[in-house]
Amino acid sequence: MSLAFRISGRIMYRFTMPVIDSNMYMLTAENSCLVVDPTVSTEAERILQESNVEKCVVLLTHEHYDHISGVNWLREKVKCEVVCSKICAQRIKDSKKNSAAYFDALFLNRTEQIREKVQEIINADYYCQADVTYVGWLNFEWMGLRIEMGEAPGHSPGSQIIRVNEKYYFTGDYLIPGEPVITRFPGGSKRKYEAVTKPYLQDIKPESLIFPGHGNPGVYSEIVGRNSGV
Repeated sequence: MSLAFRISGRIMYRFTMPVIDSNMYMLTAENSCLVVDPTVSTEAERILQESNVEKCVVLLTHEHYDHISGVNWLREKVKCEVVCSKICAQRIKDSKKNSAAYFDALFLNRTEQIREKVQEIINADYYCQADVTYVGWLNFEWMGLRIEMGEAPGHSPGSQIIRVNEKYYFTGDYLIPGEPVITRFPGGSKRKYEAVTKPYLQDIKPESLIFPGHGNPGVYSEIVGRNSGV
């Protein structure tokens, strides 16, 4: 666990999924929390308990297993409202479309020790469900924070960008430090990325703070200069 940044005075925690290294972000306020891309985490559970969290709004950046694997686990801990695009919602209900069924194939060229660890944490039959869906854009408030969610196809059909207070961006598998944008996975589309998502990413202000789905958060102007494909 690490303290990622402060958002409008609130502490935001970052938790990393073992081996796969995908990020979950969590903000708490009163008896509520906001979570982006949940993973299973005992440290996160401790914070939920210490903060007396009773309900949680869960936002998904896209449908891939490593970014949704904690949805069902989190539902067991607190009352959850899962929010994502309509396309993402359709795909998280299918273990093939959310990539859980073949996620271990991504590690075939890794060491035997890593492959064994991946097998321990992956549920190939995994699926989950959304509670609130949208098409195009969705705007709402959570504890005084202005949240905008928008469809951003390219990496996957259900990819989205989440913007908070017009300054903080949760970008999923876009803007990963030191990594190019990947559009070759099933359902990915370089054409849609170039037409829809890339222009949006290019329009982000240099001083904005980026919270990627993998790797360390940072300032947009620094991240975009490190082989991000933008």
